[in-house]
Amino acid sequence: MDNNDIEQLLYKRYNVGDHLIRTNNQYKVQLNTAMSGGNIGIDRIDKLTYEQKSLVRLFTDYNKLNGKGSKLYTPKKEGKNFHLSIRPGLQHSSISITNTFISSNFFDLYWEEQTTLSKSEVKTPNLGRLPLASSTTLAFGGGYCFANKVSIEIRQRLNKNVFQLVGKPESDYTALSLIFGYTIL
Repeated sequence: MDNNDIEQLLYKRYNVGDHLIRTNNQYKVQLNTAMSGGNIGIDRIDKLTYEQKSLVRLFTDYNKLNGKGSKLYTPKKEGKNFHLSIRPGLQHSSISITNTFISSNFFDLYWEEQTTLSKSEVKTPNLGRLPLASSTTLAFGGGYCFANKVSIEIRQRLNKNVFQLVGKPESDYTALSLIFGYTIL
């Protein structure tokens, strides 16, 4: 083969009737003509299948036998666009509430002085019901994925005041999470 124009190889499978499939193997004639006198036998071209692996092997061998180099250009494989993971985790949360009348710490849902914390309010004996702010909390963290299957991650949520009303007690809510992951798909 010389440095002529690139020519598309012709191969076509088609139906000719009830469950009968014919094949147009014109590519073998094209290759035989292009490679004639190039140390590739006709019998090898006749046994050739129209598959990338077979064709690449033929072109590579032809170039080696004729003292020419080969460079194979392959498209990059695109990754999956959909991933499904299970990500259970552990979270340690703490809140510190400070007031001119009260100063105490508690873990998760209960406080020594019968103060309770729910998703919407804090009940304290001295201050009554205090509504909690529903807001976004900044967090930072990092993790590592092993063999695109198993992962581990740690997240630290930054401190925030959970009370909505101005002039109410100051609070300092923090959370630290440890998250494990397993990718199914």
